[in-house]
Amino acid sequence: MQHRLARHRRSAGFTLIELLVVISIIALLISILLPALGAARDTARRLQNNTQLRGIHQGLFAQSQDNKGWYAGIDGSGLVYGDRDASFLHRDDIDPDKLQTMGFVDSVGASVPARWFVLVDGGFVTPEYLVSPGEINENVEPLDIDALEPSNRLGPNVTIASYALPMLTEATNGGPPAEGRCNEWRDTVSSTVPVVSDRLLQTGGVLADTPSTHESLWTEGEWTGGVTFNDGHVSTQQSSELEPGIRMAGSTSTANDNIFHDNSDSAHGNLANNDPTTGTLRRDHSVAMVARAFANGYWLAPGP
Repeated sequence: MQHRLARHRRSAGFTLIELLVVISIIALLISILLPALGAARDTARRLQNNTQLRGIHQGLFAQSQDNKGWYAGIDGSGLVYGDRDASFLHRDDIDPDKLQTMGFVDSVGASVPARWFVLVDGGFVTPEYLVSPGEINENVEPLDIDALEPSNRLGPNVTIASYALPMLTEATNGGPPAEGRCNEWRDTVSSTVPVVSDRLLQTGGVLADTPSTHESLWTEGEWTGGVTFNDGHVSTQQSSELEPGIRMAGSTSTANDNIFHDNSDSAHGNLANNDPTTGTLRRDHSVAMVARAFANGYWLAPGP
């Protein structure tokens, strides 16, 4: 009897080998599940990111209904080509106590921070919606409108958004409105005109017309990200070059258009003009997304 009890006690526990086998199985399961969980997390963040991109476009569309169809930054009276000050919101129209002129003097509405300001200040988007769920720059914080005052106005280098908007002027300070992009900066409901996208990361040797030098919040060594078009649909692009077919102001691209084209290269990433007999490339018809504006005009300066 005692012998049977002793044998029963010995069989009730795990041997060292059995314990090691269980630990090995658990470790194997973890090694299999962790990548899947990471991929699921990344997918969820990308879906949320695309939701925010779509929400920004919806905010632009809602704002345009009170601005004669024009998106934030353009004056409701419309464009006056060659006269930037007459085309974009005046600094006094936006609240000069909260927003710096950023080198645009009266036509401050052409700047990227001013357009974000108009959307947030009017309640068309929440400040949190401008920050991507994939953001890696700790300095990017939601815009606090109430904290802005004359001594602490919103400036060109304040990081309040993770997303890029199209350039609305020529690359150099003092240039006129960019006709092609400005004509599309309104509720055209076009399925081929980019309106807002994931931004470009600041990396060594960024070249506007060379996709291999581009990176995004989501990938290293290449740019992949969300792009919202003017009809509201969001597309996850695998490159910063969009295929031919992008349309600007009545012109359709015949070559790939680089969305981060810096407007200085007349031979790459542009759309042909309306004249089919000349085939002239016009820089003001390229997409030319910029992540933010600097004080002396627009630069390809995506930030960290």
